[in-house]
Amino acid sequence: MVDVTNFSPKTDFQGSRENLHLVEHWTRTGPKTLAYEVTIEDPTVWTRPWTVKQEFGRQSDQENSSGETEEVARAAGRGRPDMPCHARAC
Repeated sequence: MVDVTNFSPKTDFQGSRENLHLVEHWTRTGPKTLAYEVTIEDPTVWTRPWTVKQEFGRQSDQENSSGETEEVARAAGRGRPDMPCHARAC
C-alpha cells in the first residue's frame, strides 16, 4: 500500500489541490499480471472517495526493448499521442 499526501497547492487533479489523498495498492495476480487500485479522495471537492482499478500484463522482452527513449521518440514526432502538442513534437 502507498499512502500519498502532501500535494502542492499548485497540483490540479480534477479540481483537487493540496487536500488530494491517494491510497494505492499493487497486487501480483499471476506470474505475468499486476492489479493496480487507487482510491482518490478530497472532501473539499468530492462527496465521497472513488476508486479506479486497472490490470497490467507483462510485456515481452521484444515489446519492452524498442531501443528508443521517450525523449528520442518525441523529438522525432513519435511521442505519446495523449500528450499535448506543447509537450511533444507535433
